[in-house]
Amino acid sequence: MTLGSKSTLAQLLRQQARKCEEYAEILSQEKLELVDSLRQEALCEARTLVELLATPKERLSEQIFAVIGFALWMIPKQKGYKPNLNMCIRVALEMDLFRLLLQNGDRSMTIDQLQAKRSLLFPTVSPDANGEVLDSAQRDMLTRILRATVASGLIEEIEPEVFTANSMTRALAEPANAAMFKHCFDIVLPSLVQTPTYLARNNYTLSAIQTPFQYSIQTAIPYFDWLVAHPPLHDRFNIGMQGNRLGKPFWAAWYPVQERLLCNFDLSCSSLFLVDVGGNTGYDLLRFQEELEKQNLDERHVLREKRSFVLQDLPRVIDSIPEETGQLLDDAGVRREKYDFFEPQSIRGAHVYFMHFILHDFPDSTARQILYNTAVGMKPNSSVLLLNEIVLPPRLKVPLQMALWDVQMMIVLGGQERTEKDWRALVHDVQGPSRGQTVKLEIIRIWKPHDGLGEGIIEIVRRV
Repeated sequence: MTLGSKSTLAQLLRQQARKCEEYAEILSQEKLELVDSLRQEALCEARTLVELLATPKERLSEQIFAVIGFALWMIPKQKGYKPNLNMCIRVALEMDLFRLLLQNGDRSMTIDQLQAKRSLLFPTVSPDANGEVLDSAQRDMLTRILRATVASGLIEEIEPEVFTANSMTRALAEPANAAMFKHCFDIVLPSLVQTPTYLARNNYTLSAIQTPFQYSIQTAIPYFDWLVAHPPLHDRFNIGMQGNRLGKPFWAAWYPVQERLLCNFDLSCSSLFLVDVGGNTGYDLLRFQEELEKQNLDERHVLREKRSFVLQDLPRVIDSIPEETGQLLDDAGVRREKYDFFEPQSIRGAHVYFMHFILHDFPDSTARQILYNTAVGMKPNSSVLLLNEIVLPPRLKVPLQMALWDVQMMIVLGGQERTEKDWRALVHDVQGPSRGQTVKLEIIRIWKPHDGLGEGIIEIVRRV
């Protein structure tokens, strides 16, 4: 928060306190003719106060999740019109309005300049269209989309039809944020619309053979397989996932890496320190390296030189890693391996196996299969499995984001978020595909940050 915004916040707090006193006085005197006007004034200032208190990441997260019914923060101002506003944001993203404004730096742009810039970047599709009529119609549509985005505080209007970027414009211009918004609007929203019908058809139970996502688009293909079969959508999803951790505390910043992992790692026994299973394009591994640098841990140089990190994911994902990211991974000592976690772990005896938001994608039976396949590679009483997952409190009254994230896992993937009791039951009973194939896994400890909205690190060892 800047000094200017701190000053504004202090002023608004004082104003709000005065309005509350006035409101209470009017109510006590039953001056009903003044009640509604004062209430409207106080409500307007309260909304402004909420916008000041929330960070751009919080506001953007709220808006992204609002696409699929997640109302997490009291912003923007008109919650009842979220579907309309989200449609306008989706169109604005397709029109590239946020990025165009951001590219202009601190300079403002008129509506005509925006229209001209758009016409230059996105020529008319139909060569037979009447240019003059089309320009007028496009300007009218641009005006209406801008009106909604300005009214919701996503773009700043400094004078009539003159615009500039603000913090929310910058957030929505970020490729990862834009990709996740588009993904939720285009892919997840239709599943939510069909979920009431799906549940009614299934006697309000979750079918073992079809998720609401599969029902909504009439496919038997599981969600991730369907994404892989649609490369542009899969690439967009991967880009969106890269921004998933923005504004959140990274696990290695609060989990005692030195004490729990580095102190008992012997390079003479194994050069493999950490395997990121299903690690997508490697953003967790790169952030882990950054955290080692921040903490100035001596082992970071040796681990990099020995190429002690492995990134595992499906061939399609590994092949899609951009050249620039691939170079960063190489420089960080990260090897890349094509691997499917529905097969037995191909790397044996690594010190740490890490999974970030993998098991919440699946029901218990499938999650146990993945655990078994991972445990096959673990060295008993030595290797550690770290699960970076949501750990729900035992009570049903949880932060709304956690509750609704569980609902999304159910709708799209047939998965679920789990309580500590659920996690312990899941890990306790892990068996292989054949009778008698068992491994004994034990949760040593569940670590949680102070402000991680339920995220934790579940530390597991294999006993036999």
